[in-house]
Amino acid sequence: MYLYIFYISASSVSGCNVIKAKEFKNRRPNISPWKTHCAARIGECLTKCLHISFCRSFAAVETKNCGAECLLYTETSLNEDSFLKDETASYFHLESKTCCNPSCQNEGLCDGKTCTCQCAKGYTLTDCVCPASNLSRQFRPPAKQITGNVVQVDSGQQAWAVTINTEIVSRNLQQKPRNWEKIGGSLIHVTSGKAGIWGVNINHYIYFREGVSSTNPVGDTWRQISGLLKQIDSGLFGIVYGVNVHNDVFCMAGITEARPSGMEFQYVEIGYKFKYVSCGGFGCWAIKPDNSTSFRTDVTAENCMGSSWLNVDGNFIQLDSGLTGSVYAISHEHELYTRLGICAANPTGEKWAKVQEGKFKHVTVGYANLIALAENGTIILFE
Repeated sequence: MYLYIFYISASSVSGCNVIKAKEFKNRRPNISPWKTHCAARIGECLTKCLHISFCRSFAAVETKNCGAECLLYTETSLNEDSFLKDETASYFHLESKTCCNPSCQNEGLCDGKTCTCQCAKGYTLTDCVCPASNLSRQFRPPAKQITGNVVQVDSGQQAWAVTINTEIVSRNLQQKPRNWEKIGGSLIHVTSGKAGIWGVNINHYIYFREGVSSTNPVGDTWRQISGLLKQIDSGLFGIVYGVNVHNDVFCMAGITEARPSGMEFQYVEIGYKFKYVSCGGFGCWAIKPDNSTSFRTDVTAENCMGSSWLNVDGNFIQLDSGLTGSVYAISHEHELYTRLGICAANPTGEKWAKVQEGKFKHVTVGYANLIALAENGTIILFE
């Protein structure tokens, strides 16, 4: 077995496109071809296969009537035991094509004319990396207004918010009537997620809401937790991130069912500065003081610090990540954006897209909804 390289021309791309295929010489697979085609030379077999989105491999067989008889297959066979010996044949398994950048994943094939990936059934995105069923949830217009006078909001099972007077309010968005319920205490930032209800007050003291359950979604009392933070975010169970006044990032270690408030806040990584953090289904996102965006890899309940920061394109003043990995953000022009193409295999997604026109100052992604606060104070709900 060795690497066989073809050079062919594609009308939509200047110069030559290099297409690589693994050749199994004097072999052909013991499977039935989807279609046969008579060609003058082997290169025509490759071209024919490339222009059929579900062609995964081909064999070229010398015949008296054709320079090469092309056997086109909708599957690949890489097991030597499944090959038939044939001195007149060579079998080719397609690999990625250099004009597709990045290369096609999950048996996707690069189209020779357009230099784009033709994804196998059930996969999507530019490089076919994401199962279509695993993409993060997207919320789109139309939206509706809901009543309230809040300056910050976070949506989980319940929507929690704080007012300009640091009052705490909560409401169930799945039930009617949807009225805000006043909760005792005073906070400047509150967060609701699988890791519980947390908040920080004007003195940057940290609080955890005790007694929260499915039958008592607003809980009973606030308990102060050691540390000082200016902003905090509750993500998946076991994952709580926060930022202090020096823009250092911390995570709560040791969260368990028996100890839902964890053990202590730990530095995520000394030397990196961020002013805002949010943790969702596939990891934690953060905004630097210059409004650039980063993503923390390998964050789990057992290892809340994760592994490393990845730079992501985009400049924003605030963002939020939800349970399915969805990410929404407010730009410095106060426009509302979402990150497209997020899945477990591609947690940072592909690109940003504007959600709708308008000026916004805050956004949050809930279990089944998206809430955006407009600059004029209007609360916009997407379901």
